[in-house]
Amino acid sequence: MIEVKEYRGHIRNWEALCEELGLSNTMTREEREPAILVKAYETWGKDMADHMYGMFAFALYDTEADELFCLRDQFGTKPFYYYQTADGKLLYGTMIRSILEQPGFVKELNIDMLQIYMTLTYVAGEDTFFKGIKKLMPGHWLSFKNGKLELHRYWTPTFHPDESKNLEDWADEIHTTLQQMMREVKTADETAESFLSGGVDSSYVLAMSDAKRADSCGYDEERFDESRIAAKTAELLGVEHSVAKITPQQFFDIVPYTMYNMEQPLGDASAI
Repeated sequence: MIEVKEYRGHIRNWEALCEELGLSNTMTREEREPAILVKAYETWGKDMADHMYGMFAFALYDTEADELFCLRDQFGTKPFYYYQTADGKLLYGTMIRSILEQPGFVKELNIDMLQIYMTLTYVAGEDTFFKGIKKLMPGHWLSFKNGKLELHRYWTPTFHPDESKNLEDWADEIHTTLQQMMREVKTADETAESFLSGGVDSSYVLAMSDAKRADSCGYDEERFDESRIAAKTAELLGVEHSVAKITPQQFFDIVPYTMYNMEQPLGDASAI
């Protein structure tokens, strides 16, 4: 029997997987995605990620084999952490705080990470600020059985430059790919809103989506404020638009909330 012990994320090609695995596509998302994980593991085993794409991190437990299997998506969109205790147990979770609360964890600062962070302003590599807590890296899975931990990289990005295509060809390919992804990021009964900064990326995403509402942040200091450009974009696209004016005090007030949910420092104010 396969048990879903931990799951966070969204499987984007769920419709194709439901058809291939013989699962009902009328289930709710909360029912459907754990069912896909179980059936995919039963069908493909540790190669299951070769058939999935999206943003996900999960832990499955095989009761018959007494084996834990954990996996993080190809680009590491969703986090996953693990920690081996002094007595050989494995603690794990998609949030660091869930590990901190488990018996056997010893809280200790990872001094080496301070130097890395002060140099790069982010937490690089597999280590964290908590000594012993490690990230499961993007495109990796781990298995834990009989006290032995195995790490495996299941996906490596490859690049195949195609000099035969011109700029217009690549623009068409990006456009076609985004059209396909827009159909997969939400179900027909879900309502989408779009963040609109006024820049090219968010404007293009809004134009390609079926969102009827866009939200923007504005600032009193004119050189940092793009809300007027965003408003013109929303008007052109015929969508409802709202602007939240962010004051310096609001910016600093939300720092504790941001850090609580990020769980580790990041020297980039845009995260706020």
